[in-house]
Amino acid sequence: GRRRRLALLIGVGGLLAMLLVPLPGRVTGMGLLQPAEQLTLYAPAGAQVTALPFRHGDAVPAGAMLFEVQSPALRLRALQAAARMAGVQGQVTAAAFDDQQRRDWQLAAEQLQTRRAEAQTVTADAQRYAPLAPFAGRFVDADPDLHAGDWVAQDEVLGRLVATGARQVVTYVDEQEVRRIAVGDHGLFVVDALFGPSLQLRVKTIERD
Repeated sequence: GRRRRLALLIGVGGLLAMLLVPLPGRVTGMGLLQPAEQLTLYAPAGAQVTALPFRHGDAVPAGAMLFEVQSPALRLRALQAAARMAGVQGQVTAAAFDDQQRRDWQLAAEQLQTRRAEAQTVTADAQRYAPLAPFAGRFVDADPDLHAGDWVAQDEVLGRLVATGARQVVTYVDEQEVRRIAVGDHGLFVVDALFGPSLQLRVKTIERD
């Protein structure tokens, strides 16, 4: 039958989830304890590694560059976009002083806007080649054999950034049971098949699988 995904916030971490009991005697299920925020880093297409500032286990401040790669294709796009924009910019400037070209000024101005949009697209794409950490955390799952100068495949995982603050429990329950649960409900997370420590939870989100 249909199942839904629940995320439950807690204020502590460091334990592997084995069993989730939202409220004793009501709804039970298996759950996984994980960081409330995490980011998997994928390599863009046709990229060569130029910088790997963090290794597995390193602390990462918010705003830090997570990795840097370069792409000959992206560099060519940037050069072409800059050349096209410079050419159209020259036409717009010349039209201001030439009666013959002034008639074409509107067309040249529209073309300049198009070229600027192309350059902005290239700039936005380039940010994927040197992403910044959106939050502070710890860098994990880095490949110890990956070094500057290596080429990486498209969508190859270069590591993960996991927040070191709040944690959440993710669990799946049946459609009939989820009707008995609402955002804001409290629960109990018990580690190691009811014999480990317990954590108080609060339902944060309910998503359809």
